[in-house]
Amino acid sequence: MRTAQATHLLAVLVVLPVASACQCGSPTNTDATDSHIADTETDPNATGVDTQSATGSDTGDPDNPNPEDPLEPGGYRFGIETSDGRNRIYEIYLPASVDQTQPAPVVFNLHGDRGSAELTPYYTQMNPTADAHGFVVVYPQGIQAAGADQYDPLATWNASAECCGDALEQNVDDVTYFRSVLAELKTQIWVDESRVYATGISNGGLMSYRLACEASDLFAAIAPVATAGTDWSTCALAQGVGIFQIHGTEDQCAPFTGGNNTCGGCVQDYSNTVFGTSLDLGLWSCDSIPDTLATWRALEGCPQGPGAETYSLGTALCKTWTPCNDDAKVTLCTVGNMGHTWPGGQHIEVCQTHPDNTFCQAWIDIVGEISTDISNDEIWAFFSAHASN
Repeated sequence: MRTAQATHLLAVLVVLPVASACQCGSPTNTDATDSHIADTETDPNATGVDTQSATGSDTGDPDNPNPEDPLEPGGYRFGIETSDGRNRIYEIYLPASVDQTQPAPVVFNLHGDRGSAELTPYYTQMNPTADAHGFVVVYPQGIQAAGADQYDPLATWNASAECCGDALEQNVDDVTYFRSVLAELKTQIWVDESRVYATGISNGGLMSYRLACEASDLFAAIAPVATAGTDWSTCALAQGVGIFQIHGTEDQCAPFTGGNNTCGGCVQDYSNTVFGTSLDLGLWSCDSIPDTLATWRALEGCPQGPGAETYSLGTALCKTWTPCNDDAKVTLCTVGNMGHTWPGGQHIEVCQTHPDNTFCQAWIDIVGEISTDISNDEIWAFFSAHASN
């Protein structure tokens, strides 16, 4: 059980990157409606997040789903009440490069275990990719520990039978939450419903697999990063879903080879190393990543051969299986020397300013190195080749 001191210290450390690097800032009045936290037109250093209630705008003519009053480019945070009575949040990044006279593609970017919507843009560096390619990014937020404030960054997803945290313990219906967020999003911007995608790291990547399994009618493709190998053989897909798995060979939190009681443990290891706690969040057995992808190839009707090499740079090698059902592709990208990290992303901010600091060194020792041999551009290239029927 996590101690209160460990929880507080870990939360403070995780929040550090926000002030200087995250493009989605934290509101000062979480109950405000249409409250401008920063005006990016007059203050170039502002983070530019509006806090609003997700009541949506009138979509007008049902034959034209373009909202009459769409959002302006920038960052937004919305509150939403889900069907199970929970008050939850999500954030949107709408680049100026998105042509709002046309339906826009959308990427859901999911934080990992004990992460948050607010910190994910920093760690994944997805917003610059959205700027370059003209897609909308949604940063959803999982469930915090019982009694925590809704903006507590230590959140989890109910992604599988083994993972993770309070979301799993409370059996939270996260799939319905995603359906609700997408429904609200369609009242805020003109969404291309055939081009909705999900990516995420660790617990978030595992949740993207669950979305592919249980919401294949919504998601055209997913890109899990550094996620634990899991048996998805009981999924009944409504249609083919593209799979683009990125995994480091040096991942000690979700080992590439799987194993008995080998997955999980990064949060507790870091807390115990840095803060001297005795945290025990438990480990679980997980499948190897190749076995997980073999299961998905079977589900998707893909060929079961060795796959075709479709990307190679440095230590990164991607193999793709196609044709699969509904023109979907299944790709496994193996990255040598990469740990439990986002390729092309960032470590905690102290590693940028004080790389020899104890906090930074302990973080890198436990989660491993970041690779730049593959990046968000490859994720987007895969997504853009997939559209739902």
